[in-house]
Amino acid sequence: MKKTITILGATILLGTAIAPSLPTYAETSTEIEQKIKTNQQEQSEVDKRIQQLEEAIKENEQTMIKTESDIQKTEEEIKNLQDEIKVITQEIEVRDELIKNRLRSMQSGNSLVDYLDVVLGSSDFEEFIGRASAIATITKADQDLIVQQQTAKKELQDKEATAEEKLASLNDLKVELEGMKSQIEEQKAQAVAMKEQLSSKEQQLLIEKEKARQEELAKQASQAVEQVTVASESSTKKASSSKSNSSSAPVVNGDAVRVVTSVGNRFIGNSVYSFGAADPANGRFDCSGFVSWVFQQAGISIGRSTSVQSTKGTKVSTSEMRPGDLVFFDTYKKNGHVGIYLGNGKFIGSQSSTGVAIADMTSGYWANHFKGHVRRIIN
Repeated sequence: MKKTITILGATILLGTAIAPSLPTYAETSTEIEQKIKTNQQEQSEVDKRIQQLEEAIKENEQTMIKTESDIQKTEEEIKNLQDEIKVITQEIEVRDELIKNRLRSMQSGNSLVDYLDVVLGSSDFEEFIGRASAIATITKADQDLIVQQQTAKKELQDKEATAEEKLASLNDLKVELEGMKSQIEEQKAQAVAMKEQLSSKEQQLLIEKEKARQEELAKQASQAVEQVTVASESSTKKASSSKSNSSSAPVVNGDAVRVVTSVGNRFIGNSVYSFGAADPANGRFDCSGFVSWVFQQAGISIGRSTSVQSTKGTKVSTSEMRPGDLVFFDTYKKNGHVGIYLGNGKFIGSQSSTGVAIADMTSGYWANHFKGHVRRIIN
């Protein structure tokens, strides 16, 4: 019995002196995103490979089940044939013994006389011929039956030999299937290991992408702060040259704005959110703790909780927002979260999901929870 089993071939490929700036990544977030896409494509290919191997394993197991069933049936068939051969052999031996006994009785004195009496006791020649013919017929019938039984025995022996060959072939197939199963499972294990490596690499790339994105956002924020500072200094010079009353025209404190918009950058990607914490030594902050610590670096005290901070400074409209302003979000409560505006729709704060990070308040979660509450601390 011949079966063709195909095993799938596989190649497993497998700002300032006060605030240290963010680490510089050689690749942009866009370049890293392309690497992530390539990685995901590779993972998809590996997933397909794993699925193919699982299908091959399943098909192999089904063939194994059928083969084992065929082996059992063939073994039963051989046993039945052997039983039949045994019965026929016994019948032949019994028949053969009967014939031998008859011959022996015919050769013995008394039996020969009996035999002659049967033949010679005929009343006429016709009866004599009939009796002699009957005895010959009985003897020939015995001989024919023995021949038939021997023929049947030979046929059964031929069937047994064929079944034995079939059984040997099935056992060979079973061994082949077991070896094939081991190979496929090994290939699957290699594919799964490769998938785990790719998945780990993807996570690393996502972290690198976020760090690069934070660096890009920090650069954008720094440029926005610089623009505001230059504009403020220009306004200050004009006000001084015209001898106007400085109290009537508030001036932005450029140095303080630089501090509050950049001093926290050192904790981006290097901190965790911890409720009630303001622990720069270990990078642990909640939102108000981070904002409070940042403003302390500029020599400004704004209180420790969002409820206090939401009353400090002057409330301004969203159209007047500028870097250094406090922005509040209604999360689990009104003014439940606070951050420092950086410009271009971005703010820095300690978020529960990321620790200290720069976030976009123009879309998504933060846009949905920003209700326009802005406080200006630095004039």
